[in-house]
Amino acid sequence: MNIDLTNPLSPFIKVKMFDEQEKVLGLVKDKVQVVITLPNITDFSTDLHKTMKKFSKKDECYIVTSSPKESVSKVIEQYDLSKSFISLDFKNFAKVFNLKSEEDDLKKSLMIIDRNCKIVHRDILT
Repeated sequence: MNIDLTNPLSPFIKVKMFDEQEKVLGLVKDKVQVVITLPNITDFSTDLHKTMKKFSKKDECYIVTSSPKESVSKVIEQYDLSKSFISLDFKNFAKVFNLKSEEDDLKKSLMIIDRNCKIVHRDILT
């Protein structure tokens, strides 16, 4: 049996989405999981929207944000986004994935979790 230690296994966490559904991120799935954390949802852009639409055909894309509900609602309306892939459940997520900022907020990041629960890409963005 070979053990690959080059990419760490992802922790898994249950998060509540904006539409009140609960989803588990980090488990074995049929699709790759792309998770973007945005402390400020207004950083969501047309380019990011196009990229997410492109990848959503073969991957599961999620946004975790610490923005107020009203700001998230405006962005959902502006970009005609699904409420099922945006989560405000950032506190536990930030703690589990070590994405908590010094200000007790969420760090901006991009994380890709492969089908076998391995974190194959993780960037803290500025």
